[in-house]
Amino acid sequence: MPNNKSFRVSNYLQSYKYFEKYQDEVRSILTFRDEIVKTATLKLENLLSEKYGGEIKRKSFNRTLVGVHIRRGDYLGKNKQKFGYKVATREYIHSAMDYMRNKYSNITFIVCSMDLRWTIDVVSDMIDVIIAPVGSGIIDMALLSIMDHTIITVGTYGFWSAWLNKNNGTVIYYKDFMVPNSSYASEFANPNTDTYYPYWIGM
Repeated sequence: MPNNKSFRVSNYLQSYKYFEKYQDEVRSILTFRDEIVKTATLKLENLLSEKYGGEIKRKSFNRTLVGVHIRRGDYLGKNKQKFGYKVATREYIHSAMDYMRNKYSNITFIVCSMDLRWTIDVVSDMIDVIIAPVGSGIIDMALLSIMDHTIITVGTYGFWSAWLNKNNGTVIYYKDFMVPNSSYASEFANPNTDTYYPYWIGM
């Protein structure tokens, strides 16, 4: 595939099973450009510096970074709700974060979401959380991909943010992402095992 052209892959290809045998090749193609990674890293360093003071660099930062992606938006629409889509609950967010706190020490969560009002309401009282300002989709995905570990909710954006992360960290996903017996559910034989890796953790 020439790297000077754009390609669009359609249909719902979120399952890792489609490309598991070719994941090395897929990763080599779906690589963020250097300037994208540089911009995402600078955004992260600025967020950390604002919270902890001083000039912080990603490579020398001694806290465990957990990226959190919260998607709601269009999933709250009447048609998607009727079709069977669900959004993650605040209880899931809290449980996933507590799991990370118990598993790893000295944690900082970097939260990305376009639904800032709901997100702030859910995590604003937590001292180990930084809510990232909404940026471009590609920069924020690159930001999530350079975390040590990842918490995702629903949708392809979170899936690919976790999949593109090269740190082999812990990934937690929202396992109740569809209404049972809905039209959406009928598209899957085994929703969780078809969509997510067996070593990712569903909650």
